[in-house]
Amino acid sequence: MSLLSAFKKFTNDRSTMEVKIFIGALTDSGVFNGRVNPSQAEYIFDKVKNSANLRGINYQQFETCLSQIAAQGGMTRQQIEGMLIEQSKKLGAKEGDPSRFFYDKSSYTGVHTKGGPSTIDNNGYSHLSQLCDRSGANVRGVNK
Repeated sequence: MSLLSAFKKFTNDRSTMEVKIFIGALTDSGVFNGRVNPSQAEYIFDKVKNSANLRGINYQQFETCLSQIAAQGGMTRQQIEGMLIEQSKKLGAKEGDPSRFFYDKSSYTGVHTKGGPSTIDNNGYSHLSQLCDRSGANVRGVNK
């Protein structure tokens, strides 16, 4: 896998990369250390971008950013490229099936292990009139 394919994977095959994606890719790859941090990377991104009207950078500008971050972070550009390529391989990996928790009854906890709550828990009452005493009362609210 090349750096260009990693760039395309991070940007979902777009020709430009926005700063949010750039910082996220570097963070997830573990590029930031004590010598370089996200705010410095964002500054480098804006400096390389050249125009306040543009939202993102193209691939050549991305390479320039990586070179500057490598110089500032005390790493080689190949190290950063390797970290980004490894991280891009993890993108798109199939995650576990969420329905597993629904169908696997052995993983249920709490009241669900005993059959769950009933929606017809009426305790012998089938109507509100059986629960409330609406007979006449005196001024103090005591039934006659």
